Amino acid sequence: MVGKLPLDSSLWGGLSACYSAENAVVRLREIVVTRQLGEAWSGLREEFLHQGSVYGVSSAAIPHLVDVAPYLPAASRRDLWIEIGFLVTAGARRFGSPPEPGLQEGLTAALRTAETRAVLDFLADIEVTPGGSCYYALACVALAGHRVGRAMWEFLSPGGGYVRVVCPGCDAEDEVDGFADPLAPPCPAPAFISAPGGAAAWRDVAGVIERSGRDQVLGP
Repeated sequence: MVGKLPLDSSLWGGLSACYSAENAVVRLREIVVTRQLGEAWSGLREEFLHQGSVYGVSSAAIPHLVDVAPYLPAASRRDLWIEIGFLVTAGARRFGSPPEPGLQEGLTAALRTAETRAVLDFLADIEVTPGGSCYYALACVALAGHRVGRAMWEFLSPGGGYVRVVCPGCDAEDEVDGFADPLAPPCPAPAFISAPGGAAAWRDVAGVIERSGRDQVLGP
């Protein structure tokens, strides 16, 4: 268990929400008690994420949801991790103003737990679709704290057939067509070997990605 705002705390009433913090905590309490997302999930999502904006209830809800995750079926855990990925990339990783001491530390601990659980669930999920796997993988990246997780907001599609590029000299943008699947790597990913030195290929790939990001050549 991680530090989190008790569901019966009056402090929920002072947190911001899209429409109603009271409605948010009612929905969250139902999810926690039943240990399933159910009908309460859509109502809760409307309160903590709206058109890219997050709220106080967004940050306060995350530790509760992370605690519920192990009890959910695979499909629900997939939806949960993707949604939390959207939340953290929109700014819910930190409280704007924590309603009481210790809640930020609890949120940070919950996200560390979520990072590990999400990766394990992603690797074990045999029913995820090719399109859904893009968001699932990026949610794992977002939970790890890497800025590439922001690509979740690009609404990627394997059928898009194009990538967006930016000229580092004049900032001109263009879309390059002709890709069968712009999300697929151009070659097989190098195998990760746990022996000393086996991660060198991954470090080289990471270095190239970092340089491309610094030069702002590619979009997310």
